[in-house]
Amino acid sequence: MYKPRSKRSQLNGLIRIALLLLAIELVSTLEASAKPRATQLHFRTGLIYGDFSGQFSGSFSVPTALDIDYEVFTHNNRSYHFRFTQAVELPDSTPFYTYGGAGYRYYMDSKGILADQSEPGILISSVPRWRYYAGFDAGIAQVVVQSFGSIVQAVSSMMDLGLNFGLMYQVGTNLSLEVQAGTSFGYSFSSVPEQGFTGRFFVGGAYFF
Repeated sequence: MYKPRSKRSQLNGLIRIALLLLAIELVSTLEASAKPRATQLHFRTGLIYGDFSGQFSGSFSVPTALDIDYEVFTHNNRSYHFRFTQAVELPDSTPFYTYGGAGYRYYMDSKGILADQSEPGILISSVPRWRYYAGFDAGIAQVVVQSFGSIVQAVSSMMDLGLNFGLMYQVGTNLSLEVQAGTSFGYSFSSVPEQGFTGRFFVGGAYFF
């Protein structure tokens, strides 16, 4: 036999529906107010060495190489980056290795991105403490494969393909410390036919924007 619902039961049902709608609205508001820090600038320095063979055979080792990349996140654990590396030997200022290229990075078991969520009077920041990543990049490198005195040099232009692995530790809301190791393989397309590899070990930092 059908029994009509009591007014109290109807009221409880309306309250549940109202709470559900409120929760949906709150989640939507938080998602809309989430502001991911979707770009990051890396600055590193350290050792880079190379060994090449072909028309000329040679090697170099520069302990004060400069490495900069600008990273753009497409997901909380994936990104693209644009990279510039230069290894200049001092005090002669010989640019043994100059590279420019772009690549892809994947953060393993960690979120790479920083995000802020805000409500009136409240700001909540989600900051990953440790981050681990693996990546690859490809670009063009110019390598001094042979020096003939202090002025004349044999320079080879190469297609450069590299792999790298990194560890980052967040020390502030935007700033992190970083260690990176990697290697690359070069194949010449210039009038000086060469092939070879480089290895590198960098330390530095990164800053969220």
